[in-house]
Amino acid sequence: KEVLIPVWSDVNGQDDIQWYKADRQNDGSYTVTVNLAKHKNDQGLYCIHVYGRNSQGVLTFLGNTSITVSSGSTPTEPTENPIVYDGNTTIMGSQGIAKENMVDYYRSQATFPSYYEARGVSLEDFVRMYIDEGKTEGVRPEIAFAQMLVETGYLRFGGQVSISQFNFAGIGATDGGAAGQSFAADYGDNSNGIRMGIRAQIQHLKAYASSENLVNTCVDPRFHLVTRSSATRIGNLGNGKWATDGSYAEKIINKLNEMD
Repeated sequence: KEVLIPVWSDVNGQDDIQWYKADRQNDGSYTVTVNLAKHKNDQGLYCIHVYGRNSQGVLTFLGNTSITVSSGSTPTEPTENPIVYDGNTTIMGSQGIAKENMVDYYRSQATFPSYYEARGVSLEDFVRMYIDEGKTEGVRPEIAFAQMLVETGYLRFGGQVSISQFNFAGIGATDGGAAGQSFAADYGDNSNGIRMGIRAQIQHLKAYASSENLVNTCVDPRFHLVTRSSATRIGNLGNGKWATDGSYAEKIINKLNEMD
């Protein structure tokens, strides 16, 4: 029925987000003109998502891309990693670290668990799930992946949450000793359960980082408990937001910069 394109600059998160309705061309393609004045004439990286709405009114995510706009020059595609990761890096946005970098970094630090491989998920599959789920909801997948490394100790676990729960970010686990949600019990002791664990983490990050509705059906059991848009940047995640650890955000940032 229609194609809608939300666009925002990487400056100050999504405070300038605008939804544009694309115009269908005679050849079946769609085009849209973005007015930079509606985005405070920000320079730098712009995030572009694409949604389709069918005749029943259902909105479906179709894909995303990004572009760099510089003053007085023709817009150019971003470099492989245009993001400098620090406490001000927004959680919402386009992917900034290539899949290969994430895979290679993990292999340099740990051995991927045979427990997941026995359920049909390789390291490459696992990273691809993070990328797919992150892009669907507009969350930078590398941030979620780095957070998983911090939360699970490179999938070694050993704390309150066990490897068999497919809970990659301690959702529901508390300082009081609660083990947290088991996505294997809820969605299957298989690749689907693993994906749903990743999806829940991505959705929980989106709850903190954005006021936008979820694209996929909510599988995060604690989504409704979060004050929306209360932690839009990596630096906001510690000190009582996602975690009580005052160095939580720094640990995630360090992983991102090591991956880059």
